[in-house]
Amino acid sequence: MQNIKKQDITEIWKNAQVLYEAKENIIPLLEYMIIILYELLKKENKICYANGIQIIEQTKQRILANSNYDMSIDNMLLKLWEELF
Repeated sequence: MQNIKKQDITEIWKNAQVLYEAKENIIPLLEYMIIILYELLKKENKICYANGIQIIEQTKQRILANSNYDMSIDNMLLKLWEELF
């Protein structure tokens, strides 16, 4: 999460393979990502981190509503990259 600003979007997708393979444990992983962004928000107080938390929460809701898993992860990664870059 902290290096997302420094990477090209293609590098992000390569490094995000763990998210695509973690279908069974994706909700805890997404919650962990929220914690990381929350800590960054407390430290740096930037609105982009709050928006990132909202993006991840929306992704959690989509996955829990049985949306297409890969498309939900793709959408989240793209939005996070746009917000944090």
